[in-house]
Amino acid sequence: GLAQYSGDPRIEWHLNAYDTKDAVLDAVRNLPYKGGNTLTGLALTYILENSFKPEAGARPGVSKIGILITDGKSQDDVIPPAKNLRDAGIELFAIGVKNADINELKEIASEPDSTHVYNVADFNFMHTIVEGLTRTVCSRVEEQEKEIKGEKETRSNVIQYEPRAPSDLVTSDVTARGFRVSWTHAPGKVEKYRVVYYPTRGGQPEEVVVDGNLSTAVLKNLMSLTEYQISVFAIYSNAASEGLRGTETT
Repeated sequence: GLAQYSGDPRIEWHLNAYDTKDAVLDAVRNLPYKGGNTLTGLALTYILENSFKPEAGARPGVSKIGILITDGKSQDDVIPPAKNLRDAGIELFAIGVKNADINELKEIASEPDSTHVYNVADFNFMHTIVEGLTRTVCSRVEEQEKEIKGEKETRSNVIQYEPRAPSDLVTSDVTARGFRVSWTHAPGKVEKYRVVYYPTRGGQPEEVVVDGNLSTAVLKNLMSLTEYQISVFAIYSNAASEGLRGTETT
């Protein structure tokens, strides 16, 4: 799958859009350039909510890998969104071009930096890292598949469940600067809930984390007369659910 971003991320195509390598390459050749701001944190939150879902082509028991390509320093915070992706079991690679911040790339990428962070002086030099990146990504997919297979074999007598999301998102107590978000508990032993929110028109994602026995959170210090996108994730001991989504306007 592929998404582009500036101030407003957008999906160009999902994982299940094309069936052949030639079709993907043709789509890349015809990809329109998207200029504008560099809200990388917003983009990371966007792909977590939209790109790694079953309806977008994600499959249970299959490795989830994200590769970020950026040519500048982000204008918003990347650390919480990147951590949310990694906590959801998504392995991140970061490629910087031209004016990208190498320290920021390291904050985004999974460890170790030596195999997950790349930096080139210009887009014309991207070909110099393709072979190494491809080899690393393929190796990690093979390793993760072995790990998944091993876990299934050692737990063959245990029923496995995909992490389930909470349900029934409700907003209340709406004011010019905030509102309350409530939901119905997700099944199983939830350690905590992560509530991610940001203005629909573009802006830095923020988050509130509450204990797993709670089912409500208050969002404060918001902008007035602004529509917000809201996602609530159930965080289990070793995985995170998909987000329960909604909107509200202050």
